[in-house]
Amino acid sequence: MFVRTKVIHDKERGKTRRYRQLVENYWDREAGRPRQRVLAHLGKHETPEDALEDLRKKLADLEGSKLYKQVWEYRATAARWEKSMRRKYGAVLDRYWDGRTPSEVEHKERAYDTSAYSAPRTDEIVGKDYFGEPIYAYMEVDVPDEVEEYRRAFGDVKREDKVTPWGTRFHYSGLFWFGRDLQSCHIWRALHSGKREEYNQRRQRLTERIQKLESIVHSD
Repeated sequence: MFVRTKVIHDKERGKTRRYRQLVENYWDREAGRPRQRVLAHLGKHETPEDALEDLRKKLADLEGSKLYKQVWEYRATAARWEKSMRRKYGAVLDRYWDGRTPSEVEHKERAYDTSAYSAPRTDEIVGKDYFGEPIYAYMEVDVPDEVEEYRRAFGDVKREDKVTPWGTRFHYSGLFWFGRDLQSCHIWRALHSGKREEYNQRRQRLTERIQKLESIVHSD
């Protein structure tokens, strides 16, 4: 085994970078000639021992890194949102979702949420938007009794003078805020999950590199 230095010229930045690899020679029977294979990447370090020490330090520093702190901060925030959902909507969650927090898709399906595409519009113009384009009135959409019951379960229901984009003459403020809280809850869940996965992957890569270099160093 020996250390090979590779030089990379970055023409755009006008810089030259050097990094080292631990390689060994071997005989390729099929080609009938000697070849080289890379055993480990050492980065800027001249010896496997120095590279191993640096990797161990990086692994130790990972525990106090910004990423590590984010994992726990996002976990705590996600937990607070879960607790808030239970406090504010516990009775509804127990009644309709067996106590669990539903996905946004599940909630929208049960509420027959038309917010993504709006209810059918009539030919009646009721005003103009910011750009001067006509605003048309919406048609009422009949929904099953269980859908209306679910919409009203969150409270704060007010009758409107005109049909809303939901295709109803009622505005379900409680349902609206539940949807917003549910979205925030799942956003923080996803953020925590993503940071946790990123941390685990980084830790795994460092651990694998350390184990590989340790086997090389101890084999000597």
